[in-house]
Amino acid sequence: MKQISNEKGVTLLEVVLAMAILSIILISFLNIFPQMGMMNNFNEEKTQGINTAKELLVEWQNYPEMANFPSNSIKADIEVDQANFSKIGEYKDHHEGDYYFFEYDHEVSPSNTKYAVKVRILVDEEVDSEQTKAHRIYIELLNKDRGTKVSETYGYILSDK
Repeated sequence: MKQISNEKGVTLLEVVLAMAILSIILISFLNIFPQMGMMNNFNEEKTQGINTAKELLVEWQNYPEMANFPSNSIKADIEVDQANFSKIGEYKDHHEGDYYFFEYDHEVSPSNTKYAVKVRILVDEEVDSEQTKAHRIYIELLNKDRGTKVSETYGYILSDK
């Protein structure tokens, strides 16, 4: 009797192993996609925060009252671009000097993201010259919902006094 062996097909073991390997690969890839989405959201929020902080820095630098900084003419409530700034005090920091502190809320309109803005302005000038005096200004942006720091920047206010 002649035995005919037909080995052209796929065994059950090969099919099961192929499905197991394929499912491991697919599960690995599916775990990457949600992480990429979270990173995209994080990067978008960070970029928006950096841009907002820079815009607020420019608003503070261009505010007309800052040309006479520091002076008694700066009111306890200052309005810049329809935002209400309230001076919350002054204290002595032995390492960095005297600061004026301002805190207010700011909302970015397209995304309705709410930020808490903290501004510190150095009272003592860093660069003393005959024409202008430079006061350092720090702006810190916090996400109002989460309370996390989104961005921080600094610049200088040039005053005539």
